[in-house]
Amino acid sequence: KGVTLVELMITLAIFSIVAGMIYSVYISFLKHATSERRVSKTEIDLLNLFWPVLKDIQSAGFGISTSHCQDAIYQDPIFVKDTELIIRSTAVGPDKYSGLWGYVGEDCSVEPKDEWSSLNNECVVVISSINRSLLGFSKIQGGRIVDIQCTPKIKKADYIAYWVPDPDLKCPELNINTGCYEMSIDIKDYEEDRPKICSDGTGKFSKSVSRYLGRRNYQPVLDCVFKSDRDGDKGLNYRFGCIDSSGGLTWKKRPEECGTGKLRLLRLGLLVQSSPRMDSQGPQTITFFEDLPPSLRVTINLTEEQRYYKWRKLEETIPLRNLE
Repeated sequence: KGVTLVELMITLAIFSIVAGMIYSVYISFLKHATSERRVSKTEIDLLNLFWPVLKDIQSAGFGISTSHCQDAIYQDPIFVKDTELIIRSTAVGPDKYSGLWGYVGEDCSVEPKDEWSSLNNECVVVISSINRSLLGFSKIQGGRIVDIQCTPKIKKADYIAYWVPDPDLKCPELNINTGCYEMSIDIKDYEEDRPKICSDGTGKFSKSVSRYLGRRNYQPVLDCVFKSDRDGDKGLNYRFGCIDSSGGLTWKKRPEECGTGKLRLLRLGLLVQSSPRMDSQGPQTITFFEDLPPSLRVTINLTEEQRYYKWRKLEETIPLRNLE
């Protein structure tokens, strides 16, 4: 009519074994699902947050002549300073007119007229489309530049007007400190404690945009980005493609190493953590720029702890179209 204590204990033992097996499978499934969600989130973040940064880098030199938006030390619209990559452009700012450009005609009108007719007293820089020389800075009213004298010698497409940031609207007085935006990218340390999900040796991939040269206001874009290993190798790396007089392509570590060649391409390498801590280890080393000569490659040596995380190696070649 009932069960004995022995039968009850046996039943409980069997139930405990089955429950333990179910719990083990559940935990394994949960870890796998968490890891996959983290991988998916990393890919979404790269698409939504990082790809726009690549587009900004591509705009280096946009709206910049050979004589403005430069200082005595850094003459080029793209350069490396310490660990920062810095570009100068009139197109990377948050203002609604950033990136606006048009052809200047003989009558000082700027085309397409429908885009420029509503702009009044905004500032533009006028640059030769042939040799990128600076004609001057001007205000625009009713689709026409007003502070630069136009002559019949100015033919359509010989000069291009670009909107430039100037909060004080003193266009003829513009100088290198207000004539363009300066964007910097770098990997910064965490201001507070490192997020628990992020491995040691990581930081925040950050971006700064300022209309004044040399000012920095870094804002985080991505967390859990590899910063550096014990040998000093960085998680954010650059290589620069130079075209020589014969049309050959060579790669250099810094843009000034192009010498008499022309800077045309930038390759960027970034290492992003794409999973929480796992039970098994991954590879010990990760190499960037494997198709380049050995002296130009970068090999990251992961610690034993870092190998318990998945890492997403991002390597992109960016054409610097405005430098052509």
